[in-house]
Amino acid sequence: MAPVKEKTESGESFGQCSSEQCSVLYVGYCLSEDQRWLLAVATDERGEIFETSTINIDIPNRSRRKKASARRVGLQKLMDFILGVMSQSVRPWRLVVGRIGRIGHGELKGEVLHT
Repeated sequence: MAPVKEKTESGESFGQCSSEQCSVLYVGYCLSEDQRWLLAVATDERGEIFETSTINIDIPNRSRRKKASARRVGLQKLMDFILGVMSQSVRPWRLVVGRIGRIGHGELKGEVLHT
């Protein structure tokens, strides 16, 4: 990532943060081989924060419960983990999230249709 550029003009700076005021939180996640767990890691640009999490996304009786989406449950729990890490500091954060591993054919198609 390129460093944040400082603006010289005065005006509203809503949603912007300078390099002195904000930190970058990098989050990476992947599915376990059996697709029952979401493995997540979070770190800041300095390496001062290093948090890991193993998130259970297994839904019992998924074949009988059509409305239960493991993807939606997993992403919600991942966001809860991210917010927990962000809440450890009062500084504003820039968030960078990346998925590690292969993305299946139906995954992108399913997300586009449901969001």
